[in-house]
This record gives sequence, C-alpha cells and structure tokens, in this order.
Amino acid sequence: GFVIHYNYGKLFATMRFRWAAAQFLGARVARLYPLLLACVAVGLIVDHTLQWVHPHPVWLLKLVGGFLTMTQSWFYVIIFDDNRLLMNNAFGLGWSISTEFFFYLAYLGLIFLFLQLRTRRATAIAWVVFAAAAFSFFLECKIHVAGIGALAQQYVPNYVSSEQNQASSFIRWLFYYSRYSRICELILGCLTAQLYLQTSDRP
Repeated sequence: GFVIHYNYGKLFATMRFRWAAAQFLGARVARLYPLLLACVAVGLIVDHTLQWVHPHPVWLLKLVGGFLTMTQSWFYVIIFDDNRLLMNNAFGLGWSISTEFFFYLAYLGLIFLFLQLRTRRATAIAWVVFAAAAFSFFLECKIHVAGIGALAQQYVPNYVSSEQNQASSFIRWLFYYSRYSRICELILGCLTAQLYLQTSDRP
C-alpha cells in the first residue's frame, strides 16, 4: 500500500483518472505477469499438475484459469480427498501475486478517498481511526473464531476445519491468503504514504 500510493498518488492527483489508471495498471501488470506465466509454466511440469488432464480436467482448467486471471487466491476451492487448496498447486507462492493484483484494482476505487485527505491533520486522524477499527475488528475475529468457522461451515462447499488440515483450512485462507482480510494492510499503507507525502517537504 505504501509503495503503490507513494509512486502513483501524485499521478492520480494530476492526471485524468482514466489515463492515470491505464498507466498504473499497465505498469503494474507488466511487472508481474511475464514472470508469473513463466513460473506457472514450470510449476505445471515440475509439480506434475499436467497429469490432471485425463482424471481431473476441470480442476486443471480452474487452476490455469485462476493463474491466467491472477484470481486464484480470491476463492476458497478444495480438491482431492486430502483437503488440498487448489491454488497451492503448480505455483503455490503465486497466491501473493493474486492478492496483490486485487489490491491494484481496489486502489483504483480507494484513491478518491485518499485524495480527499488534503491536510496532515485529516490524514493522521483517518490513519488512527482506521487502525483502531481494524485492530478491534481482528481482535473480535480472534475471540469469535470458532463461531466464524461454524457459520462458514454451513455455507462454504468442502469446508475444511483447522483440526482437519491447518494449512488448507477455511480460517487460514480467510485471514492469511485471501484479499478480504489483507485489504486493511493496503489501506493503512496508503494512508501512511499519504501522510509521508504531506510531511516529506518539511524540515
């Protein structure tokens, strides 16, 4: 969040949105996509994932489609009888790129809010309020994690509990891999960059 807003905040503040957005997305996707494709291609071979062609073609299509669209970490998908997360196959570390790509899209919507913070005081207040809200939210989630799991079990297909498989559990995916919880980090990073940009010219 800090790096994104530090590098592109002024771009959105001085250019028309559509041109700034095109330049922003073009630069960020060009940074990620070529290397991601290379890693996935190697991973499909090394991880023996291509062997899914005959017994599990649908899973292979979902996996490749997720990587090609950089959305594999956006959804909780369990495969096989060993409760394995689909996104952990071929190039499992690519989940961070998928989540980062979501941040790029989210930033395009959030930039309007950040640019409304025109004074250091307003930005500092927004930072403190949001940090306190995020901390309180995750503290409540920690206290009620069992209830969250019980609720998710009713609606999430192929739900995996922490007792069954910690690495592939829904709770771990929700609070570690997914875009939903980590969006708070993006917002706090952007707010920190906004405050830094507003104070960096002071002695």
